[in-house]
Amino acid sequence: MRTELADSVKRRHAVGRSVVGLQIALATLLVIAAGLFIRSLAGLTSVNPGFRTDHLLLAQIVLPQNRYPAGANVAFHQRMEQAIAAIPGVGSVAGAEAPYLSGEQLETTFLPQGEARDASRDQTTPYKAVGVDFFDTLGIPVLAGRPFNEHDTGASRKVAVINQRLAATRFPHENPIGRRVSIGVYSGYGDILSTGPLEIVGVCGDTLYDNLHEPPSPQLFIPYAQQTQVRRLTYMIRTQVAPETIVPALRKVLHVIDPALPLVAVRTQQAQIDENLADERLLVSLGSIFGVLALVLASVGIYGVMALSVAQRTREIGIRMALGAIPRQILAMVLREASALSVTAIAIGVGASILSARFVKSVLFGIGSSDLITLSSADTCTPRGARAADGRASTRVTTRGEHLRRWASGACRSPERAL
Repeated sequence: MRTELADSVKRRHAVGRSVVGLQIALATLLVIAAGLFIRSLAGLTSVNPGFRTDHLLLAQIVLPQNRYPAGANVAFHQRMEQAIAAIPGVGSVAGAEAPYLSGEQLETTFLPQGEARDASRDQTTPYKAVGVDFFDTLGIPVLAGRPFNEHDTGASRKVAVINQRLAATRFPHENPIGRRVSIGVYSGYGDILSTGPLEIVGVCGDTLYDNLHEPPSPQLFIPYAQQTQVRRLTYMIRTQVAPETIVPALRKVLHVIDPALPLVAVRTQQAQIDENLADERLLVSLGSIFGVLALVLASVGIYGVMALSVAQRTREIGIRMALGAIPRQILAMVLREASALSVTAIAIGVGASILSARFVKSVLFGIGSSDLITLSSADTCTPRGARAADGRASTRVTTRGEHLRRWASGACRSPERAL
């Protein structure tokens, strides 16, 4: 009967250790995942988009086709730009058909003169129809040639600016300035690009387009003033004051020009970037919460298992101390058992994180799924929680040791009474 009872206690103890080991492994896995997401988010927030994001306000206007047909909508946007530029606190303003880092990317065919359409090749490139002050407003350097100016109108020769990436991919080892290209885009807004050839007049620096994850893409820029129609335009406003402070004046300007039109999607460029990173921030929050929770549960489990182990080995500890063992030696014995459990479980957690790497690789930026810094940080963080629990259990061992010393000296008849 006594043997069966002892076997039952051992089985329960083994099950308890297995559960705690699983908790530690899971906590290690979640802490590593949270660390990867945090480092990925830090990498994304430090990315240089290629243009100035500070003091930049975005506001969009969409013109109804029945009130603003082709030609009239272009004239409206030019008038609106002039009115916004006159607002106190505004440094410069330029319209853009699609703002940067908004998740939207517009594309057009791009055929240098002399190049024929080839269905087997990708001859498209991202583009933007922009205002003449676009490069100055966003702080994008023009590296060769010139930017757009007030002379680039619907009546003048059609011009374009390309970025470095597009120049390198479509005009390798040659100067693209002066080259002519043909483009064409058709969308729900009608034929918004001119069908005639464009002359490349400038090359600008590379910028990110629709998100922070991808490297700079080839880009074509054309002045919206030379297009047949532009119904939708986002005004990119560089301010000399806090961007939010000019919003009332901006709405007032629009009300004066056309009271029936709404100003939509008003936000700063930084708010646009934060929205672009919303998914990454959610992953960091969830990973951190679950990682901390699992770490706390694992620490409580370690303390419980070690405390039970000490309680079950009371007589053994008493005999060891009667034979000359000191509390420090007993403490080392118990901590070795706890450390072996923690190290084994942490190793399993690290292995599981490496095996599951392919599931999170697609959402990471700038780091590998087996990032050494994150793995070493997690291997430091998780044992600290385990050591904290071990420390509580070791206090219990030391206290029992002092009481058992009384039993060993004959002050009590049993170790239980010494406690």
